[in-house]
Amino acid sequence: MNYMTDTSKPDQSGARIHYDFRGMLPTGRMALELGVDRKTLRSWAKKGLIPSFVNPANGYRFFDKREVLNALRLGLPLAGPGG
Repeated sequence: MNYMTDTSKPDQSGARIHYDFRGMLPTGRMALELGVDRKTLRSWAKKGLIPSFVNPANGYRFFDKREVLNALRLGLPLAGPGG
């Protein structure tokens, strides 16, 4: 399964909405590149410290590497899930 390509899901009216997650990294890959735990990334996203996007077709969370690195550059600490 390739979750990095276009996906679509019907909205309430039955029309198909297309989502494009190309160029974005799933949680595990983003965590690996940053050297942090996946729980840390999810915690940051839940707190609104970094943006994340959930693919409604499969529930996978994705991160834009540039936006996450920008948040780190602005002072987001590389801490554990609690902070």
